Amino acid sequence: MSIKEEMEYYRDLRRHNKVRLEDIANYCNCSHSYLSLIERGKRNPNVNPGIVRRYKEYIEKQIAELGL
Repeated sequence: MSIKEEMEYYRDLRRHNKVRLEDIANYCNCSHSYLSLIERGKRNPNVNPGIVRRYKEYIEKQIAELGL
């Protein structure tokens, strides 16, 4: 799976489970617009792998807490 496909997967997962991008941005300490650009493939996620790691971590954590 390419990084673009992976980010599309997480974006779909986030939307399906109604996880707000603003909440993830607060957790990642960045703007929601920056995360949106990464999700849509407009920014290279390899520039800041820590943000992408925390982005995925937050989504997985929220889904686990919701029991989905």
